[in-house]
Amino acid sequence: MIWPFNKIKQLHNTENNYTNEFSFLEIVKPDIIAEFIMNEHPQTIAVILSHLKSDLAAGILKNIPEDLSSEIIIRISRIQDISPLVITKVATNLENRLKIALELKTEIGGINTAQKIVKLLRIDNDITILKKIAQVDLAKKTSHKPSPFRAESSGGQF
Repeated sequence: MIWPFNKIKQLHNTENNYTNEFSFLEIVKPDIIAEFIMNEHPQTIAVILSHLKSDLAAGILKNIPEDLSSEIIIRISRIQDISPLVITKVATNLENRLKIALELKTEIGGINTAQKIVKLLRIDNDITILKKIAQVDLAKKTSHKPSPFRAESSGGQF
């Protein structure tokens, strides 16, 4: 008996406890994912989004410019079979870059923490200290720093 390819694929995935290579993206906000993958090749983005739940993929596409999102949708509709090795390579590379980028964005403290500490100190010049903190915070926000989301591509063209 010759088995249909889809049936063989289904059995293979069941036997190997198949998990989605891109499941790590399920805990990241769609706008952050969109900013992170926006500079990828549209085919790479299409592969990534085709592995996600539809609501997450749609949330990501809402945060991508319309001309690019249209191109991605077209490519999703045309995706055929892709080597599992390519999927693994793209997923691993993306996950590693995302971890690094999110670690760079981890902040400890901040103005809210400083404000709470100063109020608990009950010192006379707490208003002066908080104004200085606000000035430093404002200057920090207006300075231009390169975004960690402009890293190199996670994979090549497919």
